[in-house]
Amino acid sequence: PNMSDADTFPDPDQLLRDPLLRDAPEVEGFKVLDPAILFARLGRGGMGAVYRGLHCKLNIDVAVKCLMPSLAAEDPSYIARFEREASLAARLTHQNIVRVMEVQRHGDLHYLVMEFVRGETLEQMIERT
Repeated sequence: PNMSDADTFPDPDQLLRDPLLRDAPEVEGFKVLDPAILFARLGRGGMGAVYRGLHCKLNIDVAVKCLMPSLAAEDPSYIARFEREASLAARLTHQNIVRVMEVQRHGDLHYLVMEFVRGETLEQMIERT
């Protein structure tokens, strides 16, 4: 990540204790979901969580969206919907649509690697208006 962003990254040890990332590999104190090193959890919802990371090969900021393994185990249609979301989003190119770079799996954890977009969240925008 850009050094100017250093103050926006919480303690990476928080990710080491994150139950969703329990089985993700750890390298030099950071959780890794190929191809990204994770730095912070950006948000969490009923279906999973989104993390900020650095794409190791492209050296760019990315967002990594993870599907909760319990949902995938409970109903395999969640995996199909998650992968369909990735496939459809990857085909779209527009300035207002986040670009999906790839869909991956590590054990029971399914995740999307996406473009990281700086700025306020929809929730922050709504609160501001």
